[in-house]
Amino acid sequence: ALESIGGALSGIFHSAKAALKNENGQTGADLIRDPNHTRGTAFTLDTRRAKHLEGLLPPSVESLDVQVARVVAHLDALQVSPLAQYEYLDRVRTEDPTLFFKVVMSNLRKVVSIIYTPTVGLACQEFSHIYTPGNCPGLFLSLANKDRLDDILANWPGPDPDICVMTDGSRILGLGDLGINGMGIPIGKLSLYVAAGGFHPTRTLPITLDLGTNTQKHLDDPFYLGTKTHRPDDETFYDFVEAVMVALKKRWPSMLVQFEDFSSEHAFGTLEKLRDRYFTFNDDIQGTVPSDASRYPQHKTLFMRDDMEGQQIGSLLEAIETLKPTALMCLLKMSEINARPIVFPLSNPLANAECTFEEAVKASNGSVIFASGTAFPSQAHPPGQGNNMYIFPALGFGAALAKATAVPDSLIYRCSVSLSEQLSEEEKSLGLLYPRIERIRAISANLAKDVILQALADVRLVHEPFILHLYGVKAGQKYEANDEEKAAALFNWVVSKMYVPSYE
Repeated sequence: ALESIGGALSGIFHSAKAALKNENGQTGADLIRDPNHTRGTAFTLDTRRAKHLEGLLPPSVESLDVQVARVVAHLDALQVSPLAQYEYLDRVRTEDPTLFFKVVMSNLRKVVSIIYTPTVGLACQEFSHIYTPGNCPGLFLSLANKDRLDDILANWPGPDPDICVMTDGSRILGLGDLGINGMGIPIGKLSLYVAAGGFHPTRTLPITLDLGTNTQKHLDDPFYLGTKTHRPDDETFYDFVEAVMVALKKRWPSMLVQFEDFSSEHAFGTLEKLRDRYFTFNDDIQGTVPSDASRYPQHKTLFMRDDMEGQQIGSLLEAIETLKPTALMCLLKMSEINARPIVFPLSNPLANAECTFEEAVKASNGSVIFASGTAFPSQAHPPGQGNNMYIFPALGFGAALAKATAVPDSLIYRCSVSLSEQLSEEEKSLGLLYPRIERIRAISANLAKDVILQALADVRLVHEPFILHLYGVKAGQKYEANDEEKAAALFNWVVSKMYVPSYE
């Protein structure tokens, strides 16, 4: 039975229940302030008496659901200021991750735009101005400390992480070079890895590389928290990134490293240099296209070329009239040619979107098929959100569960194909491009399962004992048979490994 097999083999993820059981003998204010063990007003009267909490908390004993309702009510009261909402939720995340992720997972449609795009962009711009002393949001790795990376990594107080998101702040969303202020991106991204993908929050690690900034505004800012120097040359940059990867692999050899919001040149460069030697991928390059490509298998594709062969076209409008494309990534003027023109304005945050939902609807007389990088407010025509949060949490979770050693394109492609199969009949009838975000946990479980199946079909990718035992193979062997019963057992195992926020 799946349960007996799973009980005999250890997984890589800790349940919330197991994490909360071990209170390390803490009592009083230390217990209340410990984010991994606090329950706030949910501590029972007996526990308050036994753990010397009496008088340190308000007398009312509340359930986790009541605490969630209070947080949501306060968010609603702060809705005139998205940055204030972000700061409030970030404080909840720091003080009580269980409550934070219960809020996020119970109100994903409302909260995701606060903890990630578009509000995270504003939070990054203000990071050095709203930073709270005493907060340890992640690891900051500075070029000046290149020779001491092993010692610095050893300072991380949490359990061994299963995944980290790393940025150098050089291209944060569409906001440019924010330097160390970009730390909000790894924090927000990892919140989605937990809420949508199933990782345990204590086993995630945000990393920001402090390599200076070329933005003069930050160099002149007396409150800027990063090193006030211009960015180094390419050789110095790549040498430092290599040193960081060596140190990370030495300390946490099975941790998945996701690169995020590097400058385009360095994003492609690091991917090319590192992907064959480390357990890593770049979501900006590898995660965005699959989330959108899954929805249009047969459409005309036009590529830029660097020669003068073929017909010369002088403008985008002329290109549309001549080539009659079915889809444009980000722009619209095709209603006369297509009954249902496709428009994907993918730039983030919302202010940088190439086209608004309202503009697309009006220009196409309501016939547009629309998905944006950042969610627009829902109206009579429901807009789709072509955000890679449908891809990267499941891709990372499946790869980490498999204890894979790499993230080849085959896993990413399988994830994309699997996403294209997740729409329900009701969602299809409504003309939705993507599944409802409220179903993202179930979708991620399916995608993660398919990522593992693809990893089984690729040589030397799966090293998780449970999976090898279930399919009767050894590490390094392929398994390509289509066994629905085993696939169902694998799906149930994936679900069992997903973090669920609870005080129980």
